Amino acid sequence: MPTSPVSSIPQCTTTIKPDSNGWVPPGTCGYHGKMYYPSFVAAVVFSVLVGVVLLGHLVQAARYPKSGLRQLVASASTLLFAGYIARTIVTRHQQNIYIAAFSDTMVLTCPTC
Repeated sequence: MPTSPVSSIPQCTTTIKPDSNGWVPPGTCGYHGKMYYPSFVAAVVFSVLVGVVLLGHLVQAARYPKSGLRQLVASASTLLFAGYIARTIVTRHQQNIYIAAFSDTMVLTCPTC
């Protein structure tokens, strides 16, 4: 008598609903790897600080256009700023893995510029 194959795909049943920011505790269904609860206020503060540094680099790059190093630093600062803005958005939409992946990519790509 033939038997049906047993599925080895784990089944996930949602037992805990995400909070208003989309966070679920580690080890539950829908958990996407945040071992901490991100702070929106801290994300905004650091995004503003990185934005101020970016403006300084853009001013220097415009003032000294022949310096390739300043152009490079300005482009790297732009990537970092985009990453921090995405991290700020992720604090309110923590189940959106696409924004989190974009944030991580921008922040990790910045030092390689």
